[in-house]
Amino acid sequence: MDAYSNTELQRLHELKAVPLLVHFSHKSQLTKKKKKSGTLAIKAADQFRISKYDHTPEDLLEWMNQKTGREVRVFKTPHERLSSALKMLFGAVLLVIVGIFGIYSARTWPITCAIVALSIEFVSMSGIFFNILQGMMMQGKDAEGNPEWIMQGMRGQYLGEGLAASFLMITSGVCMLTAVRLPSVKYFQGSKKASSIQLVSVAVSVLCMWAVFEMYAVKTG
Repeated sequence: MDAYSNTELQRLHELKAVPLLVHFSHKSQLTKKKKKSGTLAIKAADQFRISKYDHTPEDLLEWMNQKTGREVRVFKTPHERLSSALKMLFGAVLLVIVGIFGIYSARTWPITCAIVALSIEFVSMSGIFFNILQGMMMQGKDAEGNPEWIMQGMRGQYLGEGLAASFLMITSGVCMLTAVRLPSVKYFQGSKKASSIQLVSVAVSVLCMWAVFEMYAVKTG
């Protein structure tokens, strides 16, 4: 179902996302019509949202078996089972190697801890902004009036916005920290360069924060 050409159908049944599977039977009934909104909502238990990343074939069959009373299972060949086991083993070995290398790096080069911490914060912040900024998207329109994304597809658009906002937040914090801690560095003590760098760092920090605020203003209307 095309979300743009079937918006009225989505509104009528209060469908939050498409595509999805809906189960109808004599036991499965629509909820009562809401007087204020005039919608005829479908029960959440009778819906199964289809997504490439959020579910597995087992999840789909479990939902279908509950609705139909059947006992259908996913058939896996020996090759698929072996491949799955090898992937899990490779992941476990890789995790151990990364852990050992991480401990060695932290003890040998303490700066590694700061780099890893910033990387984790960058990824975490991008996830937060990814969820917050899913209201409206920064988009244009082509010659025919259809939405035109900066990146191909909505998923890429959300990801790009989240990473951009995360980068601005991280840059703002690092610049402010640099401005505060710079005078304590021996190389810059008593140097006129320290004041100039501090001013530039504060300016960049404020500019990044202003950019994030403007992004919120655009996204929230």
